[in-house]
Parts: sequence; C-alpha cells; structure tokens
Amino acid sequence: MSCNHTKFPAHFVPYETNRITCDFENESDYLQAMESLKIEGFDDNGFYILQGTEGIRALDPTGTEHGLLAMIKRKIHAMISEAEEHSIEDMIEDLENGMIHLSVPAAHKNQRDIAHKIMDDANGQKIKFMGMFYVETYSRVS
Repeated sequence: MSCNHTKFPAHFVPYETNRITCDFENESDYLQAMESLKIEGFDDNGFYILQGTEGIRALDPTGTEHGLLAMIKRKIHAMISEAEEHSIEDMIEDLENGMIHLSVPAAHKNQRDIAHKIMDDANGQKIKFMGMFYVETYSRVS
C-alpha cells in the first residue's frame, strides 16, 4: 500500500448503523470504488475507512481505548446482537490481513443499491448493510 487510508469523522468508530460496508483486498480496487462513489454524488466526509493497525485502533473492538462510555456501548451491542459482534470480529480479521474497510452512509434503499453495485464492480468483499441491530449480507452480482 502506498499510504494508510484510515479516516473517520469522530475519535471512535461506533457501530456502523445505516451503512453499507465492504472490504477491499487491494488499494486499486478501493480507489476505483471511491472514484465511482464520488461520481454518483456520495460525500466521502461521512465515510469510515479503516486499514491496518491504525484502523483497528480506531475501531477499538472492546472500547477500552476510548473510555467507559465506549466500553459500555460495545458490551451492549455484543449482548443484543450476535451478528453485530461477529461483524466486528470479521472486520478485525480482515484489517489484520491487510484489507481496507469502507463504510458508506446509506439509510435509503436506493443509496444502498447504488453503493452495492459500485462496491461489487470494484471487487468489494463481504458487502453488507448494517441496520439498527441487524446485518443484511449482500451476494456478489458481478
């Protein structure tokens, strides 16, 4: 990788509610998706982009790095939904394996459909929508 692309709007990445997410195995696929999302009018200021150890630190799976409130949030999500907890574990594994995680706000179905196609066309892996207390997995179309 030429650089670490990690970026997120807050000091801590909370549970990714109302977002479509995926992981890219290489930087060129990630950059292709980013360009296509911009062309389609998505504002990358709200994107969560996680990569490597910096990305894992931002995700802070236990919440311990970001204080008591973050720890409580992580514990509540783990107790409420096994799917959420499994998604976080998958994300950590992918980041450890050098993948780039992209999370795009997409509360409306038409946004999800557009982002899904872009992510799929750019070879995105594990494309899913993270709703409030549920995870919807998308199958590959290309």
